[in-house]
Amino acid sequence: MDPTSEHFRYPVRNDGSSTLDGIARIHVRNFHNVMLGVANLLDGADTGLRVMIDTKNEIAEYYRDWTS
Repeated sequence: MDPTSEHFRYPVRNDGSSTLDGIARIHVRNFHNVMLGVANLLDGADTGLRVMIDTKNEIAEYYRDWTS
């Protein structure tokens, strides 16, 4: 979608052309609500990964103690 990584970060590309052509306004409340959804998704992914890592470590510790 954004091969040069410019469109979503800067109002102007390296070649001087605008990245915001055709966008007259940004609905801030809608943007906020969408970003809350993104934050919730990332928080859930973080929580899931932490639980998986903790479970893996607990299993490894159990078998390390069991085989000693």
